[in-house]
Amino acid sequence: MRVAFVLPSYEPRPNGGFKIAYEYASRLARKGHAVEVVHPWAGPGRPSLLGRLKRFRSYPRARRGVPWFRFDPAVEYRLVRRLDPSAVPEADALVATAWHTAGAVAAAAPKRGTGFYLIQNYETFDGAPGDVLATWRLPLHKIVIARWLERMSAELGEAARTSYVPNAIDHDEFFQTTPQRDRGHTVGMLWHHWEIKGTPIGLAALEQARESVPSLEAVLFGTARRPDDLPPWATYVRNPRGEELRRLYNRMAIFLHPSLQEGWGLPPAEAMACGCALVAASNEGVLEYADEETARLAPLEDADALADHLVGLLGDDDRRERLAEAGRVAIQEHTWDRAVGRFERVLQDVSGKT
Repeated sequence: MRVAFVLPSYEPRPNGGFKIAYEYASRLARKGHAVEVVHPWAGPGRPSLLGRLKRFRSYPRARRGVPWFRFDPAVEYRLVRRLDPSAVPEADALVATAWHTAGAVAAAAPKRGTGFYLIQNYETFDGAPGDVLATWRLPLHKIVIARWLERMSAELGEAARTSYVPNAIDHDEFFQTTPQRDRGHTVGMLWHHWEIKGTPIGLAALEQARESVPSLEAVLFGTARRPDDLPPWATYVRNPRGEELRRLYNRMAIFLHPSLQEGWGLPPAEAMACGCALVAASNEGVLEYADEETARLAPLEDADALADHLVGLLGDDDRRERLAEAGRVAIQEHTWDRAVGRFERVLQDVSGKT
């Protein structure tokens, strides 16, 4: 089967949604499918003069491929100037990967192949609600990564054209190497500039918890340079990935996840697999794999509740160790073998190709 994944842009720094699409591309290629990944260099929208300059300067690097992900050698990487229907290749399965890409794929299908739409979130952080939802109604078969997205699709009348394939993590990459009791009072968190990631709420929770537990050590990571709003007592690691990211998770006794919206949060799941106890805002994405048995959950935008959970777990080694182990065991069911098998069956069943 020929499969083409259509990305919304070229992204030189790690991106969770892109990573999921890349994993599917590489793993389908390993199963013998002919896979192509298409990136528009120009990206969506009309950038500022500075934005256009940055894109121009990034072009030579973009031509060489994605620096932070190692594709299977069989995957064909293609860079196009901008995304329109003529840039969508012929394939048995054409997979849009973001709302910006759905229109071009729908216009190219069915002449160039059967159209699919991998939906990883309700992308109102990157577009107007009406524009985003309009793409959900296009004549593409939706593949959603979470039950809450499946329910949204059904409410739009798209249940017959929607399949549920939950996300996965690589358990050969993320696993526990350090016993929970050897991690001290270290709390980890992702730093992100998007408002929906809840970073200021997480920082407030860390500050409050440290007033009660002065030994608390914070380790944050992200793709940007060290942000100005971090307290001086917090450690910051830029762009960790692979083995470095696994070592970082294994330093953390607790992973703090204050996000207000997630499709299916990758960092909390990776942290759980590495033996971290999870304290999280109860966004719909994290509830896809975490509950009161495997995490400590707080209402959205509630720094006080997050801080209370941090203090409670930091003050009780036995309870923290039990929670971390329950989470580590539970997340094991989310494997790439399982996800790719389901994804492959959807493509084959809908397209009629093998």
